[in-house]
Amino acid sequence: MKWHWPDNSLLHNISHLRVAFSNIHTQNFNYTYRAAKQTTAQQLILNLKDGSALNGEICILDNGHLRITTPDQRSLTLTQWKIQPLSLEKLIAFKNGDYFEIRFTNICALEAPHLGVFDSIIVNTKIPNLLESYCLVKGGWLPPGYGLLNAHAFCDRNFIGRISNYFENNKAKSKEVESWIDDLTNFNLTFDVIPYAMEANKKRFPTKEEVIEQIEEARKKLNHAAPGVKITEYPESLENYAWRLLEGIRPNIQRRMEFLMKASQFIKSTTTDEIILERWRAITKIADTLSIRGDIVHLLALITVSEPQDSSLGKGVLKISHPYPSEKAYNACFDISQLELLLNIQKIDQSRQWVIITKDVPFTKLAGIILQGIEHNGSSENRLRLSMRTPADWIPGQNINLARELQNLLASQKTH
Repeated sequence: MKWHWPDNSLLHNISHLRVAFSNIHTQNFNYTYRAAKQTTAQQLILNLKDGSALNGEICILDNGHLRITTPDQRSLTLTQWKIQPLSLEKLIAFKNGDYFEIRFTNICALEAPHLGVFDSIIVNTKIPNLLESYCLVKGGWLPPGYGLLNAHAFCDRNFIGRISNYFENNKAKSKEVESWIDDLTNFNLTFDVIPYAMEANKKRFPTKEEVIEQIEEARKKLNHAAPGVKITEYPESLENYAWRLLEGIRPNIQRRMEFLMKASQFIKSTTTDEIILERWRAITKIADTLSIRGDIVHLLALITVSEPQDSSLGKGVLKISHPYPSEKAYNACFDISQLELLLNIQKIDQSRQWVIITKDVPFTKLAGIILQGIEHNGSSENRLRLSMRTPADWIPGQNINLARELQNLLASQKTH
């Protein structure tokens, strides 16, 4: 499979963020499931646990179809489906090993003439997070067992390491993993090793020679673990393309790193309104000197000050510490660049399921908020203009004055 990535001039950054609060109420991440308006349509709920030790299962058949079997041996074989992205609340349930619901839409089922016409199928299931990873998809996230189906997956170092540890020659090495993901070739999956190559293993920008070495290393690991899974090819050599792409995003990563390292002294959590405002304004002053006001890293720096420290999304994504070394800044900014690449490719090619695989929970939460809640307001001058609604816990005490000040500080940069 060949895919022509957009030229570097067409890649847009998450910038010019316009943050909106809905009367400072917490963002509601729950989906409301409704049956279609047609009287013949209905919603089918399949519970994979019947209250006893007997459980149902979902499995991928050799022909790529998906079969759902309930504890009472009802089966539904899907030849076509779309899995709806999940909410952040369900991320917590998945992480904790609890039950949650998976919703299937756009369904074609072999048994449909006997079962009726369905607007949606909801499967109540519990999935162990054996790969310790999350799939970032358009609209939110999915567990790997669902997110990797028919997907083009951007693979970082952590995920390729897990694949090579858990699989060999397409098959799961352990019985535990085999009971959930037995054969990767059935997933109709394509791996893209661009993130592995560009991230490298030095916590800094790699040289071209290091990019070439990393691509060869990724290929060897994947060919050993999953030789039946395709690796994305490009019109030019993968090595040259990865290097060109890295050079294209380098200036923006460097600018963000400089901002974070200069502002880190002020990126500290506090519950005092006066100190929040003082630190927000100091951070924004630095953002203005680097023409980075309204950028995603500016937003994350600001909310790190006002969020509760023990659950701070900003702190988790930026990996803020004091002192704040360049290695941490590079890793944080590179992750954000991966999310930008995903947003760009999803906008350009909407016919495929593009995903990022990550083990980073704070990054998954951030991506979930952005991928679920953004409105695309246009792209110009290498910037992606987005509007998004934000959780109220970014503002202590749901303080309306702080909320307005945050909006003002994220507004377009003032002219000097």
